[in-house]
Amino acid sequence: MRVEAAVEQRVSLVELRAFLREAQRLLGLASFDELDLLTHELVKNALALGEPEVRVAVARRDGGVRVEVRDYGYGLPVLDSAEAEEPSFGLKIVDRLADRWGVDQFLPGKIVWFELDGRHR
Repeated sequence: MRVEAAVEQRVSLVELRAFLREAQRLLGLASFDELDLLTHELVKNALALGEPEVRVAVARRDGGVRVEVRDYGYGLPVLDSAEAEEPSFGLKIVDRLADRWGVDQFLPGKIVWFELDGRHR
């Protein structure tokens, strides 16, 4: 089971947190300290590309949680590259705190996702 919502440019961190709390409740998940921060960073990165809306999905996964942020723009996130115009500090945070993360590309768009194991509390 998964819970999904559309997030628009004008979304506040408070609204995003409320969605994440409700998703955790509906999915019967324990609280994950990093969930808000990592989700916010991915949403912020996607919206910074000029997308009017992105989709956020939260799913239970093997005692942990998986969050997916989907946008419909072109380009892939880059963790660390000399070619990047601006470094993605948000992606560095995700890389450091998530147990796993990755990118699934579609045409158009992509899903940037991360997973936290049950040990994060």
